[in-house]
Amino acid sequence: MTMQKQLQVLLDKQAITEVINKHARSLDRMDGDNATAESYVWAYQVHTEEGVDKEGILGGRHYYKFERRNGVWKISHTLNRV
Repeated sequence: MTMQKQLQVLLDKQAITEVINKHARSLDRMDGDNATAESYVWAYQVHTEEGVDKEGILGGRHYYKFERRNGVWKISHTLNRV
């Protein structure tokens, strides 16, 4: 079962009792009409499975490339590592 399906099962059961999510973002470089940024994420959750509280911890990194087109900044590429 994928992580997305596992999460949906827990949400459907209303079994997630606590979630803490931290997100840190930094703009690393800007060069004319191009920019890059990285963000780091950390999540902690408590959920119940068959009457037992369980904890889960997740960490990851997101990398973004941006381009300015016609004066508007848009994401041109993303890379996610969990």
